Amino acid sequence: MTRHLARLLAAWLLILTPSITVLAQPPALFPRGYDRHEALMTAVNRIAQQWPDSVRVVSLGRSVEGREILMLRLGRDDPRPAPPRQAVVIVANLEADHVVGSQVALRMVERLADADGDEAEVTALIDRLTIYVVPRLNPDGAERVLAGSPRFDMRTNLHAIDHDRDGKLGEDGPDDLDGDGLSLLMRVRDEKAGWVVDEQDPRLMRKADAARGEKPVFSLYREGLDNDGDGRIDEDPPGGVQLQRNWPYRWSEFELEAGTSPGGEVETRPLIRFLVDHPEVVAVWTFGLSDNLATEPKKPDSALDEADVPFFAELSRRHQHYMGEAVKAAGQPVIAPEPAAIPAA
Repeated sequence: MTRHLARLLAAWLLILTPSITVLAQPPALFPRGYDRHEALMTAVNRIAQQWPDSVRVVSLGRSVEGREILMLRLGRDDPRPAPPRQAVVIVANLEADHVVGSQVALRMVERLADADGDEAEVTALIDRLTIYVVPRLNPDGAERVLAGSPRFDMRTNLHAIDHDRDGKLGEDGPDDLDGDGLSLLMRVRDEKAGWVVDEQDPRLMRKADAARGEKPVFSLYREGLDNDGDGRIDEDPPGGVQLQRNWPYRWSEFELEAGTSPGGEVETRPLIRFLVDHPEVVAVWTFGLSDNLATEPKKPDSALDEADVPFFAELSRRHQHYMGEAVKAAGQPVIAPEPAAIPAA
């Protein structure tokens, strides 16, 4: 199964290279910016209506705040009773602020559905596989990032947790002190200073260089106030559990943002149930901030199981190669290794 999975994902990387080329031109790809929840739901249903022969919409459930979590199913309706075609699940926007993952996931479905019947490799892929795509697993967090007041960078869902252990929830969140609608960072002159203003760009800060005799002037803090009087700033924001840490495998029991139990969040639980009910799923591919393809895994640093390292290493080499081909097609020089042959199953 592992060898077959490696060959399968390598084929995916090759087929998706044309769409990766498009990603090198973000203004053309996302002309309207990133979709908020309602716009995303509209886009999902539009894709299913545009390609009704190959795309279906499945509802997984609802988020903490009641937003629907939709999944796109790309594949053939199989009249055979059993066994079902092998399947791949792609999940994006687990981290609230990784909204680009949603747009890439939707663009990928459009790319494959549009090429079905015209490009032999894509048609063959859809003939033998079912592809499930969840473009936004964390709709509440994404909405907070895109349209919150103030807007600030966050990774979690909106299941409130007590970050500072004072028995209150979300009582010391981000503040917008300068009225620009954003909560970013602020410079403060105090005894803890470790930073100086960058001489080449005064908008930036850099660490003071003691070897050059520089004396630190500023400390950097989250933009905000000590709203609960405990001496800390913005330490108890709205939310939340990091969905990418709420899975049964290697769940961190004593990590607050991993949730109170593995798979315990209303966003992750229905996806886990879906995977349990669909044993034909051979791989889950997440579009997020963690990337085990960009760097070739090696022991002892890698947390992968020993038997999986050679196959993930080969997938990493292929990923770098095909990404390099896409960058070259966009007119940028790149050096990427040639992929080796993956052994037959």
